[in-house]
Amino acid sequence: MIYADRDGATALVPVVFTFSAVGPSSFYGQDWATLGAGIKTLKERKVGAALFSAMSGQVITAKEIADGSYVQKVKPIFAAMWATQNPIPTVVSYGAYEQGAAVCRIEAYLHKYMPLSS
Repeated sequence: MIYADRDGATALVPVVFTFSAVGPSSFYGQDWATLGAGIKTLKERKVGAALFSAMSGQVITAKEIADGSYVQKVKPIFAAMWATQNPIPTVVSYGAYEQGAAVCRIEAYLHKYMPLSS
């Protein structure tokens, strides 16, 4: 996803779509609340800092989660940050029981703007 969004327009081999069945594309703290990470409480920020540090290989603090400055440290692995005004089409697959905050927002968006016909 990162390569497609960051380099897809200039890739030697055309990138026509991406498919993701695993791995996060978002590192916004609120998207990780179901895993105990988040931005509301110090505990959530500490969990988020530990999780994002492990995933990015960067030292991230609870203070950076609180003020949002951690985003620059996770940008290399934050696929959603590389999307442009003209993104590569992306198919994202989540499990039937996925309850991540980002998934819930996507599901609500799809039902609102792309109602399924019966």
